[in-house]
Amino acid sequence: MLKPIFSFGMALYLAAAFMPVVGQAEKLAPANVAVLNSAKVLRESKPAKSIERQIDAYREKYRKETAAEEKELRNQQARLRQKQSVMSKEAFAKETVKFRKQQDQLTRSVRERSARLKASLQKALYQLNNELLAIISILSVQVGANLIIDRKELVYYAKAIDITDQAIKELNAKLGEIKVKDPAKIK
Repeated sequence: MLKPIFSFGMALYLAAAFMPVVGQAEKLAPANVAVLNSAKVLRESKPAKSIERQIDAYREKYRKETAAEEKELRNQQARLRQKQSVMSKEAFAKETVKFRKQQDQLTRSVRERSARLKASLQKALYQLNNELLAIISILSVQVGANLIIDRKELVYYAKAIDITDQAIKELNAKLGEIKVKDPAKIK
């Protein structure tokens, strides 16, 4: 019985000994807040629009290529069905295996294209975000803010502390367009 009381007493003593004394804590500077609507930046800035336009073009190109390859596979499948009645079971099985390998190859190709497209998008957005962070850093000094909060995290804020339009203007002036790397050239 004495041991649990001693352990509890020792824990209280140690906790009290290591607690900072009230009033000895360093004073923090008051927070000067600004708000940035990152969704609006991605929707309205020229660099973001250029990224979206280029990614959409690559996506459409891949969609057309995939559609053509799928059409060719459907044609091969129809020809294979037509030949089934005149082929031996072994020959048909061999042709079916060959056809399934082509289907699997197309599936892998579609996945690979999708991954490369995603990688291209991520690289372009990384560049956009780096430039945006540099601009935000400069703007925060200009407006005297030491804390920038994204609009999506807020319920209410005064419009006067919103730096979104300034950030978009600076981003448009600094970058204009971001060249998206061709997904086919991404390894």
